[in-house]
Amino acid sequence: MDSIYKRGRDNARTPMQWNNLNNAGFSTNTPWLKVNDNYREINVEQALKDSNSIFYTYQKLIQLRKQYSVFKDGWFELINEYDTDIFEYTRENKQEKVLVITNFSNRKKTIWLPEEFVQGEVLISNYEEFKLEDEYVCRPYEAMILLSNRYYE
Repeated sequence: MDSIYKRGRDNARTPMQWNNLNNAGFSTNTPWLKVNDNYREINVEQALKDSNSIFYTYQKLIQLRKQYSVFKDGWFELINEYDTDIFEYTRENKQEKVLVITNFSNRKKTIWLPEEFVQGEVLISNYEEFKLEDEYVCRPYEAMILLSNRYYE
């Protein structure tokens, strides 16, 4: 059993958390896998009530992928491979160019934005208020996708 516990996948699984009812709404019987303790706060029912939930964020990301071809056929360029906190890259094709920025740290980090993105459009962000500037301070765990204002042929 020790080997199974170490190598099995069940220790990383929990029943789907549908709502805040008994057994997270997964079953009227006791599931054989333990329901996560956070099911009262984190569940499908709550996510559908929150327009900023991960559910709606994924919907927005899927819509962006359909709307902008650069996400499907753009070439990738890593901006700073040595910064372990900031993952920043561009994708570009003949029609569009986007900049993806993610701060994986719990502290603010300063990055430098090219003018084409400072004057561009924010396609998605997990923060609602910000002012894009050449020297931009990313907040903890901030993520955004910017569209260049350059015109493509």
